[in-house]
Amino acid sequence: ENNGAGTSVTEPDIGKSAAAFAISVREECHLSQRTVNRVIGGAQQYQATLLDTLRIRMRRVFDRHPETTTQLQNEVLNTFDTFEDPFSTTA
Repeated sequence: ENNGAGTSVTEPDIGKSAAAFAISVREECHLSQRTVNRVIGGAQQYQATLLDTLRIRMRRVFDRHPETTTQLQNEVLNTFDTFEDPFSTTA
């Protein structure tokens, strides 16, 4: 992905990280799939709360900096709305 300054920024593969986490929890902690699913569910709830908190904090930053364009604000906040749950395919 281009960061707008002409340089490329590689995003981490959070889907791979989520899958590795689920496998690690199951194997290293010797948990049943049912328990792993509960852990993943808790992680998903935490993730949703974290995204909501970050969205609110970003809005506060924009409120303190009215010189930012509406387009920039919308683009930034849209990243939260389009975030895909990396655990959706691991549970």
